[in-house]
Amino acid sequence: MPRQHGSVDDRSGTQGQAPPRPRTSYLEESQCQSLDRAARRVLTQKGWRVECGRLRRELEERGFVHREQEELVLPTEDILDRYFADLRAQRFRRDSMRFHTGGYPTHFIDHRDGEMKPHTQASVLELMAVGERLPVVDGVSAPGTMFDVPLHARPFHTKVLVWTYGEKTTGSFEFTRVDEYPLLKELSRRYADIKGQDIGAVLSGNAFREHALVFGRDKCDFFYRFRDDGFGFRFSNALPVMGLQAPATISGAILASLIDGITTGLFHYVYDGDVGLALATPTVLDMSTSMPRKGVPESLKLLLGLSSMADYYGASVLGNQAFRSQAKSVMSYQNGAERIGHLIAACMCGVTSFNAMGHLSEPDSISSLPQLVLDAEMAAQMRYLLRGFEIDADRMAMPQLLDDPYRMTFVAEPHTVEHMRDEMHLGGLFVGAERYDAVSQAAEDEYERACREADRLLEEPLPRRLTCDEEAYLMEVAHQAERELA
Repeated sequence: MPRQHGSVDDRSGTQGQAPPRPRTSYLEESQCQSLDRAARRVLTQKGWRVECGRLRRELEERGFVHREQEELVLPTEDILDRYFADLRAQRFRRDSMRFHTGGYPTHFIDHRDGEMKPHTQASVLELMAVGERLPVVDGVSAPGTMFDVPLHARPFHTKVLVWTYGEKTTGSFEFTRVDEYPLLKELSRRYADIKGQDIGAVLSGNAFREHALVFGRDKCDFFYRFRDDGFGFRFSNALPVMGLQAPATISGAILASLIDGITTGLFHYVYDGDVGLALATPTVLDMSTSMPRKGVPESLKLLLGLSSMADYYGASVLGNQAFRSQAKSVMSYQNGAERIGHLIAACMCGVTSFNAMGHLSEPDSISSLPQLVLDAEMAAQMRYLLRGFEIDADRMAMPQLLDDPYRMTFVAEPHTVEHMRDEMHLGGLFVGAERYDAVSQAAEDEYERACREADRLLEEPLPRRLTCDEEAYLMEVAHQAERELA
Protein backbone atom coordinates (compact mmCIF):
# COMPACT_ATOMS: atom_id res chain seq x y z
CA MET A 1 0.00 0.00 0.00
CA PRO A 2 1.40 3.48 -0.82
CA ARG A 3 2.55 5.50 2.15
CA GLN A 4 0.58 8.58 3.09
CA HIS A 5 2.55 11.82 2.96
CA GLY A 6 1.20 14.61 5.16
CA SER A 7 -0.49 15.15 8.48
CA VAL A 8 -3.12 12.71 9.70
CA ASP A 9 -4.94 15.82 10.96
CA ASP A 10 -5.64 16.68 7.32
CA ARG A 11 -7.46 13.45 6.49
CA SER A 12 -11.20 12.99 6.74
CA GLY A 13 -12.62 10.23 8.86
CA THR A 14 -10.21 10.75 11.76
CA GLN A 15 -11.94 10.12 15.08
CA GLY A 16 -12.54 13.15 17.26
CA GLN A 17 -11.75 15.65 14.50
CA ALA A 18 -13.04 19.20 14.52
CA PRO A 19 -15.45 20.16 11.73
CA PRO A 20 -13.77 20.93 8.39
CA ARG A 21 -12.44 24.43 7.82
CA PRO A 22 -14.79 26.64 5.82
CA ARG A 23 -13.61 26.65 2.22
CA THR A 24 -14.12 29.05 -0.65
CA SER A 25 -14.40 27.84 -4.25
CA TYR A 26 -12.95 30.01 -7.01
CA LEU A 27 -12.81 27.89 -10.17
CA GLU A 28 -15.62 25.97 -11.84
CA GLU A 29 -15.25 22.20 -12.24
CA SER A 30 -14.85 22.63 -15.99
CA GLN A 31 -11.96 25.08 -15.44
CA CYS A 32 -10.22 22.63 -13.12
CA GLN A 33 -10.64 19.90 -15.72
CA SER A 34 -9.09 22.14 -18.40
CA LEU A 35 -6.04 22.82 -16.24
CA ASP A 36 -5.75 19.12 -15.39
CA ARG A 37 -5.83 18.11 -19.07
CA ALA A 38 -3.22 20.73 -19.91
CA ALA A 39 -0.88 19.59 -17.12
CA ARG A 40 -1.23 15.96 -18.17
CA ARG A 41 -0.54 16.86 -21.81
CA VAL A 42 2.68 18.70 -20.97
CA LEU A 43 3.89 15.90 -18.69
CA THR A 44 3.10 13.01 -21.02
CA GLN A 45 4.18 14.71 -24.27
CA LYS A 46 7.25 16.66 -23.07
CA GLY A 47 8.19 14.96 -19.79
CA TRP A 48 11.10 15.72 -17.50
CA ARG A 49 14.63 16.59 -18.47
CA VAL A 50 16.74 14.38 -16.22
CA GLU A 51 20.47 15.19 -16.43
CA CYS A 52 21.53 11.99 -14.66
CA GLY A 53 21.78 8.68 -16.51
CA ARG A 54 21.28 6.59 -13.39
CA LEU A 55 18.06 8.37 -12.49
CA ARG A 56 16.80 8.09 -16.07
CA ARG A 57 17.35 4.32 -15.99
CA GLU A 58 15.64 3.94 -12.62
CA LEU A 59 12.63 5.96 -13.75
CA GLU A 60 12.42 3.84 -16.90
CA GLU A 61 12.37 0.74 -14.69
CA ARG A 62 9.39 2.27 -12.89
CA GLY A 63 7.36 2.62 -16.09
CA PHE A 64 8.46 5.98 -17.49
CA VAL A 65 9.21 6.31 -21.20
CA HIS A 66 12.82 7.24 -21.99
CA ARG A 67 13.33 8.93 -25.33
CA GLU A 68 16.46 7.53 -26.93
CA GLN A 69 19.30 9.98 -27.61
CA GLU A 70 17.66 12.48 -25.25
CA GLU A 71 17.69 13.28 -21.53
CA LEU A 72 13.89 13.19 -21.41
CA VAL A 73 11.73 10.75 -19.45
CA LEU A 74 7.95 10.86 -19.75
CA PRO A 75 5.31 9.61 -17.31
CA THR A 76 2.53 7.61 -18.92
CA GLU A 77 -1.17 8.31 -18.53
CA ASP A 78 -1.42 5.09 -16.51
CA ILE A 79 1.19 6.30 -13.99
CA LEU A 80 -0.59 9.65 -13.64
CA ASP A 81 -3.97 7.91 -13.23
CA ARG A 82 -2.61 5.70 -10.43
CA TYR A 83 -0.95 8.64 -8.71
CA PHE A 84 -4.06 10.83 -8.72
CA ALA A 85 -6.31 7.93 -7.70
CA ASP A 86 -4.12 7.13 -4.69
CA LEU A 87 -3.91 10.84 -3.86
CA ARG A 88 -7.69 11.22 -3.84
CA ALA A 89 -8.05 8.00 -1.85
CA GLN A 90 -6.08 9.58 1.00
CA ARG A 91 -8.86 12.17 1.36
CA PHE A 92 -6.68 14.98 2.63
CA ARG A 93 -8.85 17.74 4.07
CA ARG A 94 -6.12 20.35 4.67
CA ASP A 95 -7.68 21.45 7.95
CA SER A 96 -4.43 22.11 9.81
CA MET A 97 -2.71 25.51 9.79
CA ARG A 98 0.97 25.99 10.55
CA PHE A 99 2.57 29.41 10.90
CA HIS A 100 6.29 29.89 10.28
CA THR A 101 8.81 32.68 10.51
CA GLY A 102 12.37 32.59 9.23
CA GLY A 103 12.97 32.16 5.50
CA TYR A 104 16.61 33.33 5.64
CA PRO A 105 16.09 37.10 5.92
CA THR A 106 19.35 38.86 5.09
CA HIS A 107 18.66 42.05 7.07
CA PHE A 108 16.50 43.19 9.95
CA ILE A 109 15.03 46.47 11.18
CA ASP A 110 16.26 47.06 14.71
CA HIS A 111 13.23 48.42 16.55
CA ARG A 112 15.48 49.95 19.21
CA ASP A 113 16.92 52.56 16.85
CA GLY A 114 14.96 52.10 13.61
CA GLU A 115 18.06 51.18 11.59
CA MET A 116 18.23 48.41 8.99
CA LYS A 117 21.17 46.11 9.69
CA PRO A 118 22.61 42.89 8.26
CA HIS A 119 21.77 39.80 10.28
CA THR A 120 24.43 38.42 12.61
CA GLN A 121 24.52 35.47 14.96
CA ALA A 122 23.23 37.73 17.75
CA SER A 123 20.26 39.04 15.73
CA VAL A 124 19.39 35.56 14.46
CA LEU A 125 19.31 34.36 18.07
CA GLU A 126 16.89 37.19 18.86
CA LEU A 127 14.67 36.17 15.93
CA MET A 128 14.75 32.60 17.17
CA ALA A 129 13.95 33.69 20.74
CA VAL A 130 10.84 35.67 19.76
CA GLY A 131 9.65 32.97 17.36
CA GLU A 132 10.24 30.19 19.88
CA ARG A 133 8.29 32.06 22.59
CA LEU A 134 5.24 33.16 20.59
CA PRO A 135 2.73 30.31 21.10
CA VAL A 136 1.02 30.78 17.72
CA VAL A 137 4.31 30.37 15.82
CA ASP A 138 4.68 26.69 14.93
CA GLY A 139 8.19 26.86 13.56
CA VAL A 140 11.17 29.08 12.88
CA SER A 141 12.10 27.63 9.51
CA ALA A 142 15.54 28.65 8.30
CA PRO A 143 16.54 31.62 10.49
CA GLY A 144 18.44 34.63 9.16
CA THR A 145 21.54 34.73 6.98
CA MET A 146 24.48 35.54 9.27
CA PHE A 147 26.95 38.01 7.78
CA ASP A 148 29.49 37.70 10.60
CA VAL A 149 30.52 34.16 9.58
CA PRO A 150 32.22 33.15 6.30
CA LEU A 151 29.81 32.64 3.40
CA HIS A 152 30.98 29.14 2.53
CA ALA A 153 30.63 27.97 6.15
CA ARG A 154 27.29 29.61 6.99
CA PRO A 155 25.27 26.40 6.58
CA PHE A 156 27.41 24.70 9.26
CA HIS A 157 27.24 27.64 11.67
CA THR A 158 23.47 27.82 11.17
CA LYS A 159 23.07 24.12 11.87
CA VAL A 160 25.09 24.34 15.09
CA LEU A 161 23.09 27.41 16.21
CA VAL A 162 19.78 25.66 15.54
CA TRP A 163 20.83 22.50 17.36
CA THR A 164 22.21 24.46 20.32
CA TYR A 165 19.28 26.77 20.96
CA GLY A 166 16.27 25.80 18.85
CA GLU A 167 13.26 23.76 19.87
CA LYS A 168 10.82 24.92 17.18
CA THR A 169 13.63 26.13 14.91
CA THR A 170 14.58 24.05 11.90
CA GLY A 171 16.86 24.51 8.93
CA SER A 172 16.99 21.97 6.15
CA PHE A 173 17.71 23.85 2.93
CA GLU A 174 21.12 25.26 3.86
CA PHE A 175 23.21 22.59 2.17
CA THR A 176 23.17 22.57 -1.62
CA ARG A 177 26.61 21.36 -2.73
CA VAL A 178 27.94 17.83 -3.03
CA ASP A 179 31.31 18.84 -1.56
CA GLU A 180 29.53 19.90 1.64
CA TYR A 181 28.13 16.42 2.20
CA PRO A 182 31.12 14.73 3.96
CA LEU A 183 31.35 17.50 6.56
CA LEU A 184 27.56 17.60 6.97
CA LYS A 185 27.62 13.86 7.60
CA GLU A 186 30.38 14.28 10.20
CA LEU A 187 28.51 17.16 11.87
CA SER A 188 25.34 15.06 12.02
CA ARG A 189 27.24 12.04 13.37
CA ARG A 190 28.60 14.14 16.23
CA TYR A 191 25.19 15.58 17.05
CA ALA A 192 23.62 12.11 16.96
CA ASP A 193 26.30 10.86 19.36
CA ILE A 194 25.57 13.74 21.73
CA LYS A 195 21.82 13.04 21.68
CA GLY A 196 22.20 9.26 21.77
CA GLN A 197 20.35 8.90 18.46
CA ASP A 198 20.93 7.12 15.20
CA ILE A 199 22.43 9.43 12.60
CA GLY A 200 19.50 8.72 10.30
CA ALA A 201 17.23 10.51 12.77
CA VAL A 202 19.10 13.81 12.36
CA LEU A 203 20.50 13.72 8.82
CA SER A 204 18.31 14.21 5.76
CA GLY A 205 18.53 16.38 2.69
CA ASN A 206 16.36 18.70 0.63
CA ALA A 207 16.92 20.50 -2.63
CA PHE A 208 14.85 22.89 -4.72
CA ARG A 209 14.81 21.81 -8.35
CA GLU A 210 16.05 24.34 -10.92
CA HIS A 211 12.91 24.20 -13.09
CA ALA A 212 9.44 22.70 -12.93
CA LEU A 213 10.42 19.99 -15.44
CA VAL A 214 14.14 19.60 -14.77
CA PHE A 215 16.18 17.37 -12.46
CA GLY A 216 19.67 18.90 -12.74
CA ARG A 217 22.88 16.90 -12.55
CA ASP A 218 24.11 18.60 -9.36
CA LYS A 219 20.81 18.05 -7.57
CA CYS A 220 20.74 14.41 -8.67
CA ASP A 221 24.30 13.88 -7.42
CA PHE A 222 23.26 15.40 -4.09
CA PHE A 223 20.20 13.12 -4.01
CA TYR A 224 22.29 9.97 -4.53
CA ARG A 225 24.91 10.90 -1.93
CA PHE A 226 22.18 10.84 0.70
CA ARG A 227 20.22 7.88 -0.65
CA ASP A 228 23.27 5.65 -1.21
CA ASP A 229 24.19 6.13 2.45
CA GLY A 230 20.65 5.28 3.55
CA PHE A 231 19.54 8.81 4.48
CA GLY A 232 16.33 10.56 3.56
CA PHE A 233 16.24 13.13 0.80
CA ARG A 234 13.37 15.01 -0.82
CA PHE A 235 13.21 17.22 -3.83
CA SER A 236 11.20 20.40 -3.40
CA ASN A 237 9.23 22.41 -5.93
CA ALA A 238 11.17 24.74 -8.22
CA LEU A 239 8.61 27.53 -7.53
CA PRO A 240 8.44 29.20 -10.97
CA VAL A 241 7.97 32.98 -11.04
CA MET A 242 5.04 34.37 -13.01
CA GLY A 243 6.58 36.32 -15.89
CA LEU A 244 9.92 34.48 -15.73
CA GLN A 245 9.83 30.66 -15.59
CA ALA A 246 6.01 30.76 -15.74
CA PRO A 247 3.80 32.56 -18.29
CA ALA A 248 2.68 36.11 -17.50
CA THR A 249 -0.98 35.07 -17.38
CA ILE A 250 -2.92 33.85 -14.38
CA SER A 251 -3.96 30.54 -15.92
CA GLY A 252 -0.48 30.00 -17.40
CA ALA A 253 1.20 30.61 -14.05
CA ILE A 254 -1.27 28.28 -12.31
CA LEU A 255 -0.53 25.61 -14.91
CA ALA A 256 3.23 25.99 -14.41
CA SER A 257 2.79 25.70 -10.64
CA LEU A 258 0.64 22.59 -11.07
CA ILE A 259 3.24 20.95 -13.30
CA ASP A 260 5.91 21.87 -10.74
CA GLY A 261 4.03 20.38 -7.79
CA ILE A 262 2.88 17.29 -9.68
CA THR A 263 6.45 16.63 -10.84
CA THR A 264 7.73 16.64 -7.25
CA GLY A 265 4.83 14.60 -5.89
CA LEU A 266 4.91 12.09 -8.73
CA PHE A 267 8.66 11.57 -8.39
CA HIS A 268 8.42 10.60 -4.73
CA TYR A 269 5.32 8.52 -5.47
CA VAL A 270 7.08 6.30 -8.03
CA TYR A 271 10.44 6.37 -6.26
CA ASP A 272 9.45 6.08 -2.58
CA GLY A 273 5.79 5.09 -2.59
CA ASP A 274 4.82 8.35 -0.89
CA VAL A 275 1.42 9.83 -1.67
CA GLY A 276 1.22 13.60 -1.49
CA LEU A 277 0.94 16.79 -3.50
CA ALA A 278 2.34 20.10 -2.28
CA LEU A 279 1.31 23.24 -4.15
CA ALA A 280 2.60 26.74 -3.48
CA THR A 281 1.53 30.17 -4.70
CA PRO A 282 4.06 31.42 -7.25
CA THR A 283 5.86 34.72 -6.97
CA VAL A 284 4.86 37.41 -9.48
CA LEU A 285 7.31 39.45 -11.55
CA ASP A 286 6.54 43.15 -11.07
CA MET A 287 6.67 44.40 -14.67
CA SER A 288 7.29 48.00 -13.57
CA THR A 289 10.40 47.15 -11.56
CA SER A 290 11.40 43.68 -12.89
CA MET A 291 11.45 42.47 -9.28
CA PRO A 292 9.67 39.35 -7.94
CA ARG A 293 6.91 39.97 -5.41
CA LYS A 294 4.16 38.12 -3.53
CA GLY A 295 2.19 40.91 -1.84
CA VAL A 296 0.39 41.91 -5.06
CA PRO A 297 -3.21 41.46 -6.29
CA GLU A 298 -2.13 38.86 -8.87
CA SER A 299 -0.98 36.65 -6.00
CA LEU A 300 -4.53 36.54 -4.66
CA LYS A 301 -5.88 35.24 -7.97
CA LEU A 302 -3.08 32.69 -8.18
CA LEU A 303 -3.73 31.56 -4.61
CA LEU A 304 -7.48 31.16 -5.13
CA GLY A 305 -7.00 29.35 -8.43
CA LEU A 306 -4.43 26.97 -6.95
CA SER A 307 -6.65 26.31 -3.96
CA SER A 308 -9.40 25.10 -6.30
CA MET A 309 -6.90 22.79 -7.99
CA ALA A 310 -5.69 21.58 -4.58
CA ASP A 311 -9.28 20.61 -3.79
CA TYR A 312 -9.69 19.04 -7.23
CA TYR A 313 -6.65 16.78 -6.80
CA GLY A 314 -6.91 16.30 -3.04
CA ALA A 315 -3.54 17.96 -2.37
CA SER A 316 -1.97 17.36 1.03
CA VAL A 317 -0.22 20.75 1.33
CA LEU A 318 -1.01 24.24 0.06
CA GLY A 319 1.67 26.77 0.96
CA ASN A 320 1.49 30.54 0.82
CA GLN A 321 3.66 33.42 2.02
CA ALA A 322 0.62 35.37 3.15
CA PHE A 323 2.68 37.60 5.41
CA ARG A 324 4.73 39.06 2.55
CA SER A 325 4.29 42.77 1.88
CA GLN A 326 5.89 45.32 -0.41
CA ALA A 327 5.60 47.97 2.31
CA LYS A 328 8.79 49.48 3.73
CA SER A 329 7.47 50.20 7.22
CA VAL A 330 5.44 48.28 9.78
CA MET A 331 2.97 51.08 10.47
CA SER A 332 1.77 51.75 6.93
CA TYR A 333 -1.66 51.28 5.41
CA GLN A 334 -0.13 49.28 2.55
CA ASN A 335 1.49 46.84 4.96
CA GLY A 336 -1.72 46.16 6.84
CA ALA A 337 -3.88 45.97 3.72
CA GLU A 338 -1.61 43.53 1.88
CA ARG A 339 -1.12 41.29 4.89
CA ILE A 340 -4.68 40.98 6.08
CA GLY A 341 -6.10 40.64 2.55
CA HIS A 342 -3.79 37.75 1.66
CA LEU A 343 -4.11 36.19 5.10
CA ILE A 344 -7.91 36.02 5.12
CA ALA A 345 -7.96 34.66 1.58
CA ALA A 346 -5.32 32.05 2.46
CA CYS A 347 -7.22 30.97 5.55
CA MET A 348 -10.51 30.63 3.71
CA CYS A 349 -9.17 28.58 0.82
CA GLY A 350 -7.38 25.85 2.73
CA VAL A 351 -3.74 26.97 2.95
CA THR A 352 -1.90 24.70 5.39
CA SER A 353 1.52 26.36 5.57
CA PHE A 354 1.85 30.10 6.22
CA ASN A 355 5.40 31.38 5.79
CA ALA A 356 7.44 34.58 6.11
CA MET A 357 5.91 35.89 9.34
CA GLY A 358 7.66 39.11 10.35
CA HIS A 359 8.95 39.94 6.84
CA LEU A 360 8.82 43.38 5.21
CA SER A 361 9.81 45.21 2.06
CA GLU A 362 9.51 42.79 -0.84
CA PRO A 363 11.60 41.78 -2.72
CA ASP A 364 14.14 42.51 0.00
CA SER A 365 14.39 39.90 2.69
CA ILE A 366 14.04 42.00 5.85
CA SER A 367 12.72 40.84 9.21
CA SER A 368 11.26 42.85 12.07
CA LEU A 369 10.58 41.57 15.57
CA PRO A 370 7.62 43.92 16.20
CA GLN A 371 6.19 42.85 12.84
CA LEU A 372 6.57 39.22 13.91
CA VAL A 373 4.66 39.97 17.12
CA LEU A 374 1.90 41.72 15.16
CA ASP A 375 1.74 38.85 12.66
CA ALA A 376 1.37 36.41 15.54
CA GLU A 377 -1.64 38.40 16.74
CA MET A 378 -3.16 38.23 13.24
CA ALA A 379 -2.46 34.49 13.07
CA ALA A 380 -4.24 34.01 16.39
CA GLN A 381 -7.23 35.90 15.01
CA MET A 382 -7.26 33.65 11.92
CA ARG A 383 -7.26 30.54 14.08
CA TYR A 384 -10.15 32.02 16.04
CA LEU A 385 -11.99 32.83 12.79
CA LEU A 386 -11.70 29.29 11.44
CA ARG A 387 -12.43 27.54 14.69
CA GLY A 388 -16.14 27.88 13.98
CA PHE A 389 -18.82 27.97 16.65
CA GLU A 390 -21.48 25.72 18.11
CA ILE A 391 -25.20 26.16 17.56
CA ASP A 392 -27.35 24.61 20.28
CA ALA A 393 -29.96 25.73 22.78
CA ASP A 394 -27.40 26.59 25.44
CA ARG A 395 -25.09 28.58 23.12
CA MET A 396 -28.05 30.46 21.64
CA ALA A 397 -29.14 31.31 25.21
CA MET A 398 -32.63 29.97 24.58
CA PRO A 399 -33.52 29.48 28.26
CA GLN A 400 -32.56 33.08 29.06
CA LEU A 401 -34.34 34.51 26.02
CA LEU A 402 -37.53 32.55 26.70
CA ASP A 403 -37.40 33.55 30.35
CA ASP A 404 -36.95 37.26 29.65
CA PRO A 405 -36.70 38.15 25.95
CA TYR A 406 -36.85 41.92 26.66
CA ARG A 407 -33.74 42.14 28.85
CA MET A 408 -31.39 45.01 28.03
CA THR A 409 -28.04 43.39 28.86
CA PHE A 410 -26.34 40.02 29.21
CA VAL A 411 -23.19 41.39 30.84
CA ALA A 412 -23.87 40.09 34.35
CA GLU A 413 -25.48 36.82 33.30
CA PRO A 414 -23.86 33.51 34.43
CA HIS A 415 -24.29 32.46 30.77
CA THR A 416 -21.87 35.21 29.74
CA VAL A 417 -19.33 34.26 32.38
CA GLU A 418 -19.53 30.61 31.33
CA HIS A 419 -18.98 31.15 27.62
CA MET A 420 -17.14 34.45 27.21
CA ARG A 421 -13.60 33.06 27.09
CA ASP A 422 -14.55 30.36 24.61
CA GLU A 423 -16.61 32.56 22.31
CA MET A 424 -14.69 35.85 22.26
CA HIS A 425 -11.17 36.55 21.02
CA LEU A 426 -9.33 38.30 23.83
CA GLY A 427 -6.29 39.81 22.10
CA GLY A 428 -3.73 42.09 23.65
CA LEU A 429 -2.26 44.19 20.84
CA PHE A 430 -5.23 45.49 18.86
CA VAL A 431 -7.21 47.47 21.44
CA GLY A 432 -9.02 50.81 21.28
CA ALA A 433 -9.74 53.73 23.56
CA GLU A 434 -13.24 54.54 24.71
CA ARG A 435 -13.38 57.58 22.41
CA TYR A 436 -11.13 59.60 20.15
CA ASP A 437 -9.71 62.45 22.22
CA ALA A 438 -6.42 63.85 23.41
CA VAL A 439 -5.97 60.93 25.81
CA SER A 440 -6.43 58.27 23.13
CA GLN A 441 -4.06 60.10 20.76
CA ALA A 442 -1.36 60.05 23.39
CA ALA A 443 -1.94 56.40 24.24
CA GLU A 444 0.45 53.64 23.26
CA ASP A 445 -0.28 52.34 19.74
CA GLU A 446 -0.06 48.75 18.51
CA TYR A 447 3.48 49.15 17.16
CA GLU A 448 4.73 50.40 20.50
CA ARG A 449 2.95 47.55 22.26
CA ALA A 450 4.54 45.11 19.81
CA CYS A 451 8.00 46.59 20.50
CA ARG A 452 7.42 46.26 24.22
CA GLU A 453 6.27 42.65 23.80
CA ALA A 454 9.33 41.82 21.68
CA ASP A 455 11.58 43.29 24.37
CA ARG A 456 9.75 41.26 27.01
CA LEU A 457 10.32 38.07 25.04
CA LEU A 458 14.02 38.94 24.79
CA GLU A 459 14.53 39.56 28.52
CA GLU A 460 15.86 36.06 29.04
CA PRO A 461 18.31 34.36 26.65
CA LEU A 462 17.21 31.18 24.95
CA PRO A 463 17.99 28.17 27.12
CA ARG A 464 20.75 25.97 25.84
CA ARG A 465 19.86 22.54 24.55
CA LEU A 466 23.56 21.63 24.37
CA THR A 467 26.39 22.34 26.81
CA CYS A 468 29.24 24.67 25.88
CA ASP A 469 31.54 21.67 25.41
CA GLU A 470 29.01 19.95 23.14
CA GLU A 471 28.61 23.10 21.08
CA ALA A 472 32.40 23.43 20.78
CA TYR A 473 32.58 19.80 19.63
CA LEU A 474 30.17 20.62 16.78
CA MET A 475 31.88 23.92 16.01
CA GLU A 476 35.08 22.03 15.19
CA VAL A 477 33.34 20.85 12.01
CA ALA A 478 32.13 24.37 11.17
CA HIS A 479 35.71 25.66 11.49
CA GLN A 480 36.90 22.77 9.33
CA ALA A 481 34.37 23.88 6.70
CA GLU A 482 35.81 27.40 6.84
CA ARG A 483 39.24 26.01 5.96
CA GLU A 484 38.34 23.33 3.42
CA LEU A 485 35.41 24.79 1.50
CA ALA A 486 36.79 28.27 0.86
